[in-house]
Amino acid sequence: MSAEDLAQSRRRQLIAEINAWGSQHLPAPVAGARVHERSLGELIDTIAAGAARAFHLLRHDDPAGERMHTEWTRLAELEIAYRDLLLDIETGRCRLPCE
Repeated sequence: MSAEDLAQSRRRQLIAEINAWGSQHLPAPVAGARVHERSLGELIDTIAAGAARAFHLLRHDDPAGERMHTEWTRLAELEIAYRDLLLDIETGRCRLPCE
């Protein structure tokens, strides 16, 4: 198995573990709550990948460049999406797809 295959396998395992934690610890949704398009583990994985790209650019690219701005803006948007998802879960307006 290649290093990339091992990394992907580990990511899938971590996503599953986060989803399992969420199903045990997050509040139950109310009837009719909309289903979020991604699971909690998938969203956290996306945030982690975005953070890795953003920090890589800090080391290897122009700090004032367009790529830097785009990547850090995307990371901020993901953080807002995560915050909004948690608020929607806490208030019962949304449920995760793995529930």
